[in-house]
Amino acid sequence: MDSIPETSLLQFSSDTLQYIRKQRGLDNVENLKDSLNNLHEWIQKQEHFKKKDYPKEYLERFIIRSNGSIEIAKKKIDILCTFKTKLPKYFEPFDMDNSYILKIM
Repeated sequence: MDSIPETSLLQFSSDTLQYIRKQRGLDNVENLKDSLNNLHEWIQKQEHFKKKDYPKEYLERFIIRSNGSIEIAKKKIDILCTFKTKLPKYFEPFDMDNSYILKIM
């Protein structure tokens, strides 16, 4: 991931991604690539994951949110994938207009 995708809600300066990487100790491109490859290989070995083809940008965000720790990122991904496997209804698209929540409010 060389840049942060633009959205209508958030605006970033051109050096935001590099700044965040530096704050998390991920500013060395080779180390970042190695970390992403290690995380990707680990995901492929997890038999209980239904989905295994996560984009590198998505994995990098997990590493950044884990303060640069691959082990913490693995735990977070494992928890997320376990929840998605055991509780899939909570990860399906949700129509707020026709939900039961509106009926009880």
